[in-house]
Amino acid sequence: MLSHLDLRRKFIEFYTDSVRKHVEIQNSPLVPQNDPTTLFTGSGMQPLIPYLLGEPHPEGKRLVNIQKCIRAEDLDEVGETPVHHTFFEMMGNWSLGDYFKKEQIGWSLEFFVNIIGLSVEKLYVSVFQGDAKIPKDTESLEIWKKEFKKYGITAEEGDIHLVGKGNLRIFSYPRNKNWWERSGAKAGDPAGPDSEIFYDTGRAHDPKYGDLCHVNCNCRRFIEICNNVFMQYEKQEDGSYKPLKKNSVDVGYGFERVLLVANGMDDDYETDVFSKVVERVEKLSGKTYGESDDFDKCFRIIADHIRTSVFLTAEDVLPSNKEHGYLLRRLVRRAIRFAKKLGIKKGFSKDLAGAVIETFKEPYPHLLTKKEQIISELLKEEERFGDALEKGLKKLEHLLAMKGTLSGEDAFMIYETYGFPLELIIEVAKEVNVEVDTETFNKAFEKHKEKSKLASEVKFKGGLEGTSEMHIKYHTATHLLHQALRDTLGSEVRQMGSNITTERLRFDFSFDRKMTEEEIKKVEEIVNGKISEDLPVSSVDLSKEEAEKSGALHFFGEKYGETVKVYCIGKDLKDAYSKEYCGGPHVKNTGELGRFKILKEEASSKGVRRIKAVLS
Repeated sequence: MLSHLDLRRKFIEFYTDSVRKHVEIQNSPLVPQNDPTTLFTGSGMQPLIPYLLGEPHPEGKRLVNIQKCIRAEDLDEVGETPVHHTFFEMMGNWSLGDYFKKEQIGWSLEFFVNIIGLSVEKLYVSVFQGDAKIPKDTESLEIWKKEFKKYGITAEEGDIHLVGKGNLRIFSYPRNKNWWERSGAKAGDPAGPDSEIFYDTGRAHDPKYGDLCHVNCNCRRFIEICNNVFMQYEKQEDGSYKPLKKNSVDVGYGFERVLLVANGMDDDYETDVFSKVVERVEKLSGKTYGESDDFDKCFRIIADHIRTSVFLTAEDVLPSNKEHGYLLRRLVRRAIRFAKKLGIKKGFSKDLAGAVIETFKEPYPHLLTKKEQIISELLKEEERFGDALEKGLKKLEHLLAMKGTLSGEDAFMIYETYGFPLELIIEVAKEVNVEVDTETFNKAFEKHKEKSKLASEVKFKGGLEGTSEMHIKYHTATHLLHQALRDTLGSEVRQMGSNITTERLRFDFSFDRKMTEEEIKKVEEIVNGKISEDLPVSSVDLSKEEAEKSGALHFFGEKYGETVKVYCIGKDLKDAYSKEYCGGPHVKNTGELGRFKILKEEASSKGVRRIKAVLS
């Protein structure tokens, strides 16, 4: 059996060897610090967007890592299938203006066949078929033919619905399947065709997805295990494209999917990224995974949601009714409900969180460091909701049975009285074929001046447009604010998080009491003083040792490569007022920022304060 630890090692060693010469880069936080368009890191590419847009990366042009990610838009699918998750990992490698299609296509096939041991006969690929704006990606098509030939396979292109017939192994798809450009792409942004690799599981085709199967069919006979994105075009103002001066490559391998097919399995929850948690659920419930479809759904929801909750809590996200905390609360409370269905008693999150930490302690040692905090916070949420769950379910089930429907007002009453997230109310109602009047619910929600996360679900999907002029100004202002807080409150102050929009910045920092009015005024004066000095803002690439000696600030428990980018506010590194490890972007000088004003200083969580401020 290929363990998840073996897969990690094999992937990193493959790309960092003497042939491919990639540098392993740090794993970015799940909660992006300076991207206001998304709540969570949703892909390996996301933290690298500035470098794919042209900024030099301090570690060079060939990069590799395994990135932890969260995508919550498919949360309701978790449990329904054995392959849906809220937390997942992406193995990725990148070429920033270096190698291109020939090398990457050959390497991806070599990794799967020679390193992981997949049968080349079970691998199929897709390419971009072209359209009125961009020609067909015949270059990738021809390279695939040559690479398959090296393994004794004659690969030909054909009709997508003839997959498995003769030598047909390469299939072309339109823009919606095999083209990449970022959401809301602007003029100057990179774009290009992608080429995916699929593994044939041999499952029988399910006709409910169409009469004929193909590699992109949703019947799960074919599983996508790799996507090679070839950025070779630049988008123009009129929507057309022209060739880029330097081509780049972005590759993503789905970690859980590769682990699944490498072990010849059909269920992610049987691999060793979940096995310890599933075993604990079996022990606590007295049930066996695989015993029944209904029980299996409960197992999957509990295992997935607890895993995601552990990783979120490790990044100091706490259950709440807003943004990141709302997802965490929704996950924990949904896990509690399905644990109850299995007959599991209160306090289960301690055992299950421990199993997650035990599974991931080697690649993510911060989980072990924060084990006590993680378990404490999850148990608190379990205690808060556990008492209300039984009463709330009885009330909700009574309303559904009595009325045969559920008004928005009744749904809001359940939410407000028992703490049921709206999505949980909808899920319970759906089980008895009742729809919830969400429109009326949201109106009631607004009346109480609560902010519905459901209404902003798009933020879960992520996006990378946070590089407008105001975003850049606010991002630069956080550097000044950070140092001003340390000057005023002491060097023990450290940044715990930030969120930026075009209208304000929000900055979380470690401090154990409310700031006085005098302290707030002093921080404002320091920041505005540095703005009026019109200080230059610049960056320098340093070795990690040099960066630490320079006094540059670096937090969040992140792992850094041997070379880091340090942004300085001041005439040079030695005399800079502020210097921090950071990827950018920033203004050229502080005089561009305008007037800085703190609107509010408040508690964020225990030992963490929050400032909201604006520039005018």
